[in-house]
Amino acid sequence: MTDPGRPALFVDRLEAVVFDTDGVLTDIASVHAAAWWRLFDEYLMRRGSQRHEPFRALTEADYLRHVDGRSRYDGVTGFLAERGADVVVADLGELALQGGPVRRGHR
Repeated sequence: MTDPGRPALFVDRLEAVVFDTDGVLTDIASVHAAAWWRLFDEYLMRRGSQRHEPFRALTEADYLRHVDGRSRYDGVTGFLAERGADVVVADLGELALQGGPVRRGHR
């Protein structure tokens, strides 16, 4: 039965159908990883220079442990907590306003 609010799909008129191809036709995982590397490295460089701390880049182990497969908030808070940043939910709004990882993670 067809919903009157939706157009009918006549399958006999179709030659092909493409379903969700995220990660199938494109290597989206490497694009996501590169974006997270850039985001965290920029943030960590800025944070390190402000606090006079040595820069420690995001490593593949960090990425796999804290970011890959997690929600944006869980990835950001988990990684930053591991790096000694006391991040609470209220602080995430401030980070977003400053253009930090949370805001950029939503682009």
